[in-house]
Amino acid sequence: MIKIPRGLAFAGTAMLVASVVQWCITAESSPARGYLLYHVALPNAWATINLLPFLAAGAMGGNIHAPPTWMYLCAFFIQWALAGVLAALVFQRFRSARGR
Repeated sequence: MIKIPRGLAFAGTAMLVASVVQWCITAESSPARGYLLYHVALPNAWATINLLPFLAAGAMGGNIHAPPTWMYLCAFFIQWALAGVLAALVFQRFRSARGR
């Protein structure tokens, strides 16, 4: 059996979950689209969380108002991969503090 490093597993999981949430909140074909048209708190919070990848893509692409989609997605995945690695480190510290 292949053993995957914990940081890589957390990073992959974070990117997958973030991608699904991104689709559910922003896609027109999402099943939650009708609900989210009238309840804007969740889409606004998600946009705030993902502001840094948007600004980074705008700075790299040269047009801050409409950055290239592929640059935004790269920055988006980097952000959530780093979040997953940080979650793995916190989890590892928590486990080592408990004596396991």
